[in-house]
Order: sequence, then C-alpha cells, then structure tokens
Amino acid sequence: MNGTTPGGNERYERKIQEGLERSYNLAKERKHELRTGIDQARFVIFSDHHRGVRDGADDFQRCEKAYSAALGYYLESGYTLIVLGDAEELWECRPAPVVASYRATLLLEAEFHKQNRYYKMYGNHDDYWEKESGIQKLLGPIFGPSLLIKENLRLLVDHENGQTREIFLVHGHQ
Repeated sequence: MNGTTPGGNERYERKIQEGLERSYNLAKERKHELRTGIDQARFVIFSDHHRGVRDGADDFQRCEKAYSAALGYYLESGYTLIVLGDAEELWECRPAPVVASYRATLLLEAEFHKQNRYYKMYGNHDDYWEKESGIQKLLGPIFGPSLLIKENLRLLVDHENGQTREIFLVHGHQ
C-alpha cells in the first residue's frame, strides 16, 4: 500500500488531514480547552442527534425520552456534557422551528451550562451555530448570553505523575 486506504484517494485524504490540522491549530491558538485532573474527569459526549421538527424525518424524537433520562442522571452525578456537533438538523430544517420543537430538551442541556459543565461544538449539519448572532437570537433565551459554540475543544487531563494527556474533540467534517 502506498499510504492510502484500499480504494482511497490520496488527495481527498490529504484534504481531510489538512482540515483537521487547521482545526487543531485553531483550537490551540484560541485556547479552546478544558483542563481537568484525572480524578475529577467525568464527561459524557454525544453527537449527531440531528434534532428536527418532529416530522417523519426526525429520528431524534424516538430517543428523546432516553436522552432526557440520561441527561438527568449525568446532571445529578456531576458529569460535564459535551455535545459534539450535528445536534440540530439544519440542512433540512430552519433553526427556529427546531429550537422550538426541542425547547424542553435544550432547557435540560442548559442546566449543565448553568453549572459550567456544558460544551457544544457545531458540525456540518448545524454550522449555523458558527455565527454568534444565530446563537444569541435562538439559543440565548434558553442558555443565557454566555453560551459559546465552538468548532473544537482540547480536553487536557492532568495526571498525578505530572503528565498531561490530551483528547482533541471535533465533529470531524473538516
């Protein structure tokens, strides 16, 4: 093999690598990071909910009860919630109706935010959240004005031996 996946395309793979490297360097430059000690590290990470407008194409509505129950458990147990992109399906739906359709679920996520235990990244299906104006207009009334939605996050975990391990979180559409 010459460095590609079977049937792969080197140019395509190089573009993916460049996109991820760009995102990582941006995370370092902008200090999109969360530092924690190994003993305090309690995270739950979800992605690709694709919440829609509760129509026949909205797959999330089938798992909403289970997700809400899980969030209740993780909230009470002291976890930090990380939503890693494509939480809302904004390729097929307008943002305002999606937010209105899942206001109760978003209010539950906002409880994590109130306790400084909430991080949200945007993906390719909800890159509307890349714009501060959209965040404040639609999610601000639920989460408050301090909500930031980022492209990426560096999770830095300090160990007792003085070493720091890093996990790079990104939706992966780059």
